[in-house]
Amino acid sequence: MAKRRKKKRIKVSLLPLGRQRVVGLAFQGLNEIEVDFRVKPKFFLQILAHECAHLHFSEICESRIDEFGRRVAEVIWAANFRRIYDENKLMSPRPKRKKKS
Repeated sequence: MAKRRKKKRIKVSLLPLGRQRVVGLAFQGLNEIEVDFRVKPKFFLQILAHECAHLHFSEICESRIDEFGRRVAEVIWAANFRRIYDENKLMSPRPKRKKKS
């Protein structure tokens, strides 16, 4: 019986990427994605799909990957998956811990 290969998980990091002037980055060798957490929820979905496509389909041109990201985000959005977002608060990548007195 053939052994199944264990798929390497994709690590997603939520960071402010303003200095790089991008909203998402994919690192092929590390199997890692970085996404700017300050973007709106639907665009966040699009960035995730776009960067996943970069990891899995490295030979496809950027315009096709853009279209793929938009289409996947539309399908997920139409299925009513949402990321909770409050315009008055910045989305932080992880909750801040309260300082002990």
